[in-house]
Amino acid sequence: MGGFFEAQQWMNHLNNLEAGARHLVEQGEIDESVLFSPAFLSRYSPWTDVDDMFEHLPGELDILADVQKLSDEKKAELNRAIQSATGFSDWETFVAEAEKFFVAARAEKESDNGI
Repeated sequence: MGGFFEAQQWMNHLNNLEAGARHLVEQGEIDESVLFSPAFLSRYSPWTDVDDMFEHLPGELDILADVQKLSDEKKAELNRAIQSATGFSDWETFVAEAEKFFVAARAEKESDNGI
């Protein structure tokens, strides 16, 4: 079940980064255009750039395979832990939201690079 806890840690970093970024933009300390730039990520996250962030993304399939093996009781415990730690209602939502974020971040990176 290590994959889940690795994913939880990754999402905690992402949630902290998102909350910090929102605060900095609202305070006028940074412009939205620099979000997810290498300088921003290096300063405010454990990642050096978006590629590094993706490289450290825990394997979604491993997480899903681990969860599928759990009993209904353990899945309920997992959902409570995810809700408590991340605010997402359950593990399916947790994975789906992470996937949406990655698709958007990857598209933004590719458009910034002219791909």
